[in-house]
Amino acid sequence: MLDSKHTAGAINILGHRIEFKTGFLSDSGSYCMGTSIIPAGVVVPLHSHPDRETLYITSGLLEVFNGAEWRTIGAGDIFDVMANERHAFRNTSIHQVSGVLVTTTSLASFFASVGRPVPADAPGPADLHAFVAAASEHGIWLGTEHENAAIGISILAQMAPRMKRPANLMH
Repeated sequence: MLDSKHTAGAINILGHRIEFKTGFLSDSGSYCMGTSIIPAGVVVPLHSHPDRETLYITSGLLEVFNGAEWRTIGAGDIFDVMANERHAFRNTSIHQVSGVLVTTTSLASFFASVGRPVPADAPGPADLHAFVAAASEHGIWLGTEHENAAIGISILAQMAPRMKRPANLMH
């Protein structure tokens, strides 16, 4: 039985589309599940969060970074990210990647707080600033431009070349 909020409809988080299929229980450690669509060209930079996150790929090919190396996963594969594990992913193919996302209500609530209803325009500097602020509030670590560049991601510079990151996220 649901005793808290439920996210209705799909949301767009800086290009990544999620639609939650289960409600958000008041116990922040409870799990929830949704569908995930990662369009061609979308990159999720290096980050970590205090909650486990599991992505089961149903179609497409996705490059995932598990904190140590990049690997490519496809339909039937799982990207299982433990709490506080630094990770990233990118869709370098010309096709979208689809999957099933399972995570905690706490992390799903963060996603809901930064997501915009679909369809959404390309994110602007204000959206990126709000994302960084919300990440800090939820205990989510975001890699610096240098840390992302070290693993082959230059998306931060491409998306927001003038965005000043809060000092507490520069570690």
